[in-house]
Amino acid sequence: MPIIFAFIVGRAVKTIAHWRLQQGERVGRLDLLYGSTTVIGTISTMFDIGECGLVAIFLVLTWALSPLGAQSALRVLSFRESKQYSFQNMSYFNLNTSFPERFVGGDLRASGLPVNALVLSSLGAPNTTKQSSLDTWGNVKVPILELLPGYKGEQSTDWISVHKTTNSSTNVTFSSHLGIPVASIPENGNSTFTLETSYLNLDCDGLQQIPMKNMSEKMDSLEARLSNCEGTSKISMCGATMSWGEIATDAYPAGWTNGSSPDRCDDPNPQAREMYYVGYDADWNGTYAKCSLTTTYVEMQVECVGYECVSKAMRPSTQPHSSTNRTIFDGACKDTKYIFAYFTQVLDTLVPSGGSPAASLLQAYLADPDDALSAVSLMKDNVDGAWTVEKSLFSLRMAQMLNTYWLAVVATEALFMGHAPDYETLTSGVTLGDHAILTSGTNGTIYTPVTRVHCDFGWLVPLVLSTIIMLCAAILTMVVDVELRVPKMLMNMTTLTRGNPRDFNLLPGGGGLQDEARGRVIRNVRVRFGVMEGHDQGDYRTGVCYEDGGTVSMVGSRPPMVLQAHEEDRPSRSSSRDT
Repeated sequence: MPIIFAFIVGRAVKTIAHWRLQQGERVGRLDLLYGSTTVIGTISTMFDIGECGLVAIFLVLTWALSPLGAQSALRVLSFRESKQYSFQNMSYFNLNTSFPERFVGGDLRASGLPVNALVLSSLGAPNTTKQSSLDTWGNVKVPILELLPGYKGEQSTDWISVHKTTNSSTNVTFSSHLGIPVASIPENGNSTFTLETSYLNLDCDGLQQIPMKNMSEKMDSLEARLSNCEGTSKISMCGATMSWGEIATDAYPAGWTNGSSPDRCDDPNPQAREMYYVGYDADWNGTYAKCSLTTTYVEMQVECVGYECVSKAMRPSTQPHSSTNRTIFDGACKDTKYIFAYFTQVLDTLVPSGGSPAASLLQAYLADPDDALSAVSLMKDNVDGAWTVEKSLFSLRMAQMLNTYWLAVVATEALFMGHAPDYETLTSGVTLGDHAILTSGTNGTIYTPVTRVHCDFGWLVPLVLSTIIMLCAAILTMVVDVELRVPKMLMNMTTLTRGNPRDFNLLPGGGGLQDEARGRVIRNVRVRFGVMEGHDQGDYRTGVCYEDGGTVSMVGSRPPMVLQAHEEDRPSRSSSRDT
């Protein structure tokens, strides 16, 4: 574009200069026009001859459009990524889903195979997956709200960022190694949504070592304490006895008397359920822990790029919920009061020890989560006792194991489905027979990336102006060329006066002046081009002529143009001098 602009505008300026020479114009203005065929030429000519009027300013502004127009042609249109918004209803797994009936009795080793496959795969995943916001199947994991920097308590409604801190070694701690299944996440495009969920919290304050000689006594006393744990005398209804120890619960820590207190299912604010852990360690001594079980209800913001989702922010749930002392083991107690017992019996299929004194998977995980699935860890007899772990870490790891296994039990099919379009078959129980999951809905915002052509109006203005200037210059050139009668020249006016300094009222020696100096002296002298025919012999001159009074009329209509000087208007000597 700069070359085209220079060609059209430069040609137009030169054509106008010839037209003004034909009509008669000052030397300074003609020199300015002849020297203004480029932007640099315009500026240098202005300073050389000292011609700085409105015409000079207009020429400078016109030539300034040359680089601006070129840049605007490149920049006026650009491709920009924008987002097209749409809304979509999404469904996700609801943790109020009841405990599956297929795990109540029957062959637990067979029915527990898919459950254990989920748990073992999540525990055996690489660290990048464990530290990711997604589990192996792309389900969204729930961070532990209480461990996020900025947590102000369950009464706060402030959103807390889930991003990693500036310290790259600080990772987000998740409540489970399995995530919450979410359906209808678009594969293409970005999406954001919020979900309401919960997780189990443990506070273990009674962690201690039990000498080997006291282990039997400790287990007997625990069984005696739990003889009425759920209003029954059967200890098996409170937990499970495993090859390496026992895990049991007490739903009524303050004691239970038939008819003397409301049933836990009817009590709007029950006491926190307690869980007891008694297990043999690799050195034949044991570990004992008493933990309080509570529920944390959270609201979580999730952002996805395709199927890659991250938890962006969390806060305590602002929705009404039952008491935090009610847990997943109380959810359907009207139907099944002994959920914890059935749950731990399924858990026993995952965590049997390899034979005394080998550690179970649960014990290995409590000691070192990163090495829990090591064959050496599961078979060696020197795994540290669980009592050696800090109370906070013991509580965290036990809660992670229980949360992971609970999700695997109640959401087996949904977890395996990964990025499902919907959960209609699961919610209806068609494929599960005896078990239908519960889902919750949320409104998701879908951002589909769209490439748009953007017009920059700041660059459009110089582009339009430069285009208009070129168009007008081209039209003006054609119009003036039709009326032009003088031959076109390639020199400026000052150079043409060099041979006749006296005819232009220059001092003696004026022809030796440089063109710039001579141009300043005669810039206001009016000249025109033509063939002059006077009354005196030899008065027939061709060239640029100096006008000094009198009148001039055009005789010829085609080049060479003949100008007639009238005698009554002539000065004492010829007013038309050949240069």
